[in-house]
Amino acid sequence: KAASATRGFNVNVHSTYILEQKLDTYTDALYRILYQLVLNKGLIRRKTVILVKSIKLLDAIREDIKDRLEADGLLDLNLTRFHSKVPTAEKKEALDGDIIFSTDSSLSTAIDIADLETVISLIPTSSETLTSQMLGRLRNIGKPVYYIDMVDAGFKECVTQLGRRRQGVYRKKAKTLKEISI
Repeated sequence: KAASATRGFNVNVHSTYILEQKLDTYTDALYRILYQLVLNKGLIRRKTVILVKSIKLLDAIREDIKDRLEADGLLDLNLTRFHSKVPTAEKKEALDGDIIFSTDSSLSTAIDIADLETVISLIPTSSETLTSQMLGRLRNIGKPVYYIDMVDAGFKECVTQLGRRRQGVYRKKAKTLKEISI
């Protein structure tokens, strides 16, 4: 596993690994979460941000999710992109999308997304600061908000990082913590 190196876990190599070898596995899991939990099989809408590490991975996942939503008759959802290569005019409108695909670096501090209800993170990290920033996208909007942390259990480092997030950030900030295996 190239993402696991002698100098530690390399999240960029992990993103390339997903893109080149595990894209179907990731999009299957992500779509099940999105369709069943977030959209309640299309019966409700929750403004959602999906965070990934690389733009190439983001675009590939977005296209796959778009195709799946269309196949399930959810053509009216506005899927947008928010990252460094998106033109400024498109970026301004992107934050109004129903499902916003972004990188963590593009959606860092000082970006406010009105009525955001769900964040789904595909970014393995041990950084409490980054995790707090990603959680910070969610505000008190008068109804429940959800942070979903997809973890690649095939990498020991990803599981270890999740343990650190549980002990650090999630213990302090989460009201409820549930683990779902898919």
